[in-house]
Amino acid sequence: MLKKKIIFPIPTYGFDPTEVAIPWKIFSDKNIEVVFATPKGKKAQADSVMLTGAKLGIWKSVLRAREDAVKAYNAMTKTKAFCRPIKYSAINEIEYDALYLESPQKT
Repeated sequence: MLKKKIIFPIPTYGFDPTEVAIPWKIFSDKNIEVVFATPKGKKAQADSVMLTGAKLGIWKSVLRAREDAVKAYNAMTKTKAFCRPIKYSAINEIEYDALYLESPQKT
C-alpha cells in the first residue's frame, strides 16, 4: 500500500503552533507523510508570542500555546519536511491525498 501524503500550506511567519504542530504530530504518528509549503519555499516560523507567551500579560494562560503544542512544534521544526518546504507555486494537487488548512490569524 502506498503511503498517504498530505500538504500543509503555511505562512512563512506567524502561524498558530497548535494548529500546525498538533495535526502534524497526529498525521506523522499515523505514518502519513506531511509536506510543508510556504510562499517562497523558505522555512517557516510560528508566532513567537504564542510560543513564549511574552507580552501577553494576564492573557498568557489563555493565549499561549499549550505545552504539548510547543513540544510538538519543537520536534516538527527539526524535520527535513519542515526545514525544506516547497513553494506554494510548486504544489501539484494530484500528488496529495489531502490538504490541511490552518485557520487564518485575525489581525
